[in-house]
Amino acid sequence: IWDKAFDGAQAMIDNAPPALRSLYEPLIQSVLEMARADAEKATPASTVADCVVHALTASRPKARYLVGRGATLQRAISYLPSRWRDAVLIKSLGL
Repeated sequence: IWDKAFDGAQAMIDNAPPALRSLYEPLIQSVLEMARADAEKATPASTVADCVVHALTASRPKARYLVGRGATLQRAISYLPSRWRDAVLIKSLGL
């Protein structure tokens, strides 16, 4: 799944007109670097599958489950106002 996304992004960069490429290539490269780092730390599919099985078989399942390292942080960020979330994203991309 990760390789397909990386290949698609690279194809988008390669096929973009020069003007568009000069504007967006740095941003796309930042996003790709972040995605590559996330891919290396990704939660194993078996961990996610175990959580899904638990949710489907629990007598009283929770409405939501947090799975993986970044889930708690992502949930906390989701409560921030939109402008703050955008600022966190921009800072994390190094822009």
